[in-house]
Amino acid sequence: MSPTSPISTRHGKPLKSILIVALMIGLVYFPALFNNFVNWDDDVHLLQNPFISPFDKNLLYRIFTTTVNHIYIPLTTLSFTVEHHFFGNNPFVYHLDNVLLHISVAVLLVPVALQLGLTLTEGTIAAVIFGLHPMHVESVAWVTERKDVLYAFFYLIGVLLYLKYISLASPTTVHGNKTSNLNLKKSILFLMAIVCGILSALAKPMAVTFPIILGLCDIYRRRPLNWFVLLEKAAIGVWFIPIGWITLQGYAHAPQVAIGTSVLLLAWSLSFYFYKFLAMNYFVLIYKTPHPFSFANPVFLSSLLVVSIVFLLCVLNRKNRLFLFAIAYYLGSIFLVLRWDYLKDLNMVADRFMYLPSVGICLWLGAVFTKLIAGRNQSYKKGPVIVLGVLLILLIFKTHQQILVWKNSVNLWEHQLSFQPQAATALSYNKLAQAYTAEINLLEKLQDKGEGRLTVLEKRLFHKIIRLYQASLAIKPDYTDSLFRLAQIYEATGETDRSRQLLLKVIKYDPRHFDAYFELGQIYLSQGQRDLAFEQFRKAVAVNPGNHDLLRRVNDLGYYPAIEKGR
Repeated sequence: MSPTSPISTRHGKPLKSILIVALMIGLVYFPALFNNFVNWDDDVHLLQNPFISPFDKNLLYRIFTTTVNHIYIPLTTLSFTVEHHFFGNNPFVYHLDNVLLHISVAVLLVPVALQLGLTLTEGTIAAVIFGLHPMHVESVAWVTERKDVLYAFFYLIGVLLYLKYISLASPTTVHGNKTSNLNLKKSILFLMAIVCGILSALAKPMAVTFPIILGLCDIYRRRPLNWFVLLEKAAIGVWFIPIGWITLQGYAHAPQVAIGTSVLLLAWSLSFYFYKFLAMNYFVLIYKTPHPFSFANPVFLSSLLVVSIVFLLCVLNRKNRLFLFAIAYYLGSIFLVLRWDYLKDLNMVADRFMYLPSVGICLWLGAVFTKLIAGRNQSYKKGPVIVLGVLLILLIFKTHQQILVWKNSVNLWEHQLSFQPQAATALSYNKLAQAYTAEINLLEKLQDKGEGRLTVLEKRLFHKIIRLYQASLAIKPDYTDSLFRLAQIYEATGETDRSRQLLLKVIKYDPRHFDAYFELGQIYLSQGQRDLAFEQFRKAVAVNPGNHDLLRRVNDLGYYPAIEKGR
C-alpha cells in the first residue's frame, strides 16, 4: 500500500447508499418546496436585485463586476438570474434547487469518505447526519442562502477530485506510455479541482479556505510534504486572493474592542457551534451576544472551558487521525467567519456558518457509530443501534420543525422573538410588522376601502402591526425603517399630519432617505401645497439621481426633474 492510498478498500456498492441518503433527505425536506420567500435579504438578493435582469448581453458583466450586500457572489447571483428568467419569482423553483443542491452536497460525503479511507457504512452515516441536521436548515430553506449549498457543492467536488489526484500511484512506479497517461490524468484532476474551488469561491467567498483544506487532506492521507506540495498549495491559493479581497474590502475594519474582549468573543463563537451542533435545542436567525464581556461571565467562562476541553481531547487523541482531521477541518473552514468585534456585524454567530465546516465532524461521528455497532461484543451492539435510531428520529423531527419556521416571514420572526427576545428586538418587531402587513396586503386595503371596512381579523392584525412598530421605536427611537413604514400606514388611513411628523423624523435621522422625501411630497401635493411638494421631490431626486423608478414616479405627479436640471 502506497503512502497516499486509501486506508480502507471495503467500499461495497456506494450507489445504493447514495440513493438511500438522497431519498431520506428529499422526503424530509419535501415541505420546504412549498415555503415562501422571507423578508430578510430575499429582496436584496433576488426580488429587488437590479443585477439579475434584464437577461441581455451585459448580464455577465453586471453580475461579475458588482457585490450584493458587500459580498462578491456572482455565481450565486447568476443562478438566481437563470431561474428568474425562466420562472419569474416562483418560490417553488428556488426552494427546489436549494434542496437538490443540499442533497447533492450530502451524498458527496459518501465518495469523499471513501477517498479518505473510511468504509461505506461510515460515509453513509456521515452523509445522513449532515443531510438531516437541523442546524443546516437555514442554509437550505432560506432562498438567500443559495450561496451556502452552491459553494459547498463545488467545494466538495473539488476536494473529491483532489483526493483522487493524490491517490494515484507515483509516476516512478510505471513506465513508458503509462507514465505519460498517468501524468495527464493527474494534471486533469488537479486542474479540475482548482476550477471547482474557484467556482465555489465565486458562489461564496468563504471558499477561500479551499487550499487549506486541500493541505489538510495531504496530511491526513500521509502525503509526503515537500517543497512541491507547498508550492502546489501556494499556486492554488493565488487564484483565491482577488476573490476574497473584493469581499474583504467591504467588511475589513480596525478592531473597536479591547483584546481581552476579542479573545472572549472568539472563544464563545468557537464553542457556540460545537454546542449548537450537539445540543440541537433551538435555532434562530439572530443570536444575542452575551453581556457583559468579562471572564466572570459564566457564558464566556464555559466557552473557554469548552475550547480547553477540545484542545485537551486533541492532545489525548493525537493518534486518532480522523478526530484530529475533524477538528482541523472545522477550524480551517470556519475561521474566516469567527467574529472578534460585536460592533461591526449583527450576526456574531449564525447557523449557516456551520454548514460546510461540520463535514469533518459528521465524518468522525459516522466512524464512531460504525465502530460501536461493529463491536465484537454482541451484547453491546443493540445499544449503539438504538442510539443511532433515536438520533435519526430526533434529526428528522427537529429538521421538520425548523423547515416550518422558514415557511414564511411571520413564522420566522415569531420564532425569533419566542426564542431570542433580546436579540435585535427592534429589528424583529419591525420585520414581523412588515410580514403581517404583506400577509393581508394592508396598505392596499387601507387605500381601497379604509380602516372601517377591514374584516374583524384584519382589524386585529392592523392594530397589532401598529403596536409592533411602536414597540420597535420604543427600543430604537431613530429606527428610520419603522418610522417610515408607520408613516405609510398613517398616510393610508388618512392621518396625514401624523404621517408627516414621522416622515420629518425619518429625514432628520437619515437625510438621504429619498422615499421619505417622496412620500412627504405626496402629502403636500394632496394638501394643495405644490411648492412644498416639488421641493421634496427635488430633494428626493437630488439624493438619488440615478433611480429611474423614482424619476418616473415624480414625473407622473407633475414634477419634471430633467427639465429642472436642464435649467
